[in-house]
Amino acid sequence: MGHNEYTVDMESGPQTFIFAGKSGVGKGTQGALLNNYLRDQAALTGSEFELLYLETGQKFRSFMNGGTYAAKRAEEMIDRGGLLPAFLAVWNWTDSLNAKLKGTEHLIVDGTPRTIAEAQSFDEALVFYGRTNPYFFYLEAPDEIVTERLKERGRADDTPEAIVRRLAWFRDQVKPAVGLFRDNPKYRFVEIDSSGETEDVHQAIISSL
Repeated sequence: MGHNEYTVDMESGPQTFIFAGKSGVGKGTQGALLNNYLRDQAALTGSEFELLYLETGQKFRSFMNGGTYAAKRAEEMIDRGGLLPAFLAVWNWTDSLNAKLKGTEHLIVDGTPRTIAEAQSFDEALVFYGRTNPYFFYLEAPDEIVTERLKERGRADDTPEAIVRRLAWFRDQVKPAVGLFRDNPKYRFVEIDSSGETEDVHQAIISSL
């Protein structure tokens, strides 16, 4: 199944693509692949739209490594097994959107929202920015598969204990937030089985556009 079998209507206005799912489900990988695909399509069609790829996890990791008082407080909360307040997550993406969004580009968002409070703020933000009919890609895979993927990538914060905490966090906090978008007619909600090969998942995403 080749990429040229599917095209996105790049001239109908700036599009928004949101990726959500468990840690290790492939949000970053698929967001990057979609970003590259849209760039290729723009080159083929001569589209004037630019692309903004907002990866919230990387920005938050940079914040945590910043050595600020706020970062130290956040680290202490995480070490105690506590939940970070929603305002930090909201700051994470609003800071980037306010600084970078021009209103004329396609927007890819990876890793937001993660709580109901954040989901409500995010929905308000998309209305404020005039982003209509966003795609919401919910990537799903069994816990066993994402656990193995997280172990294989070898990041320092992917300890067995941390992985268990993240999966519990997803069940308790993220999944209810995702439900707000699943039931919202303003969003084009697409559930994708991401337990297979990376390219197969990518093609499933492209075919849904």
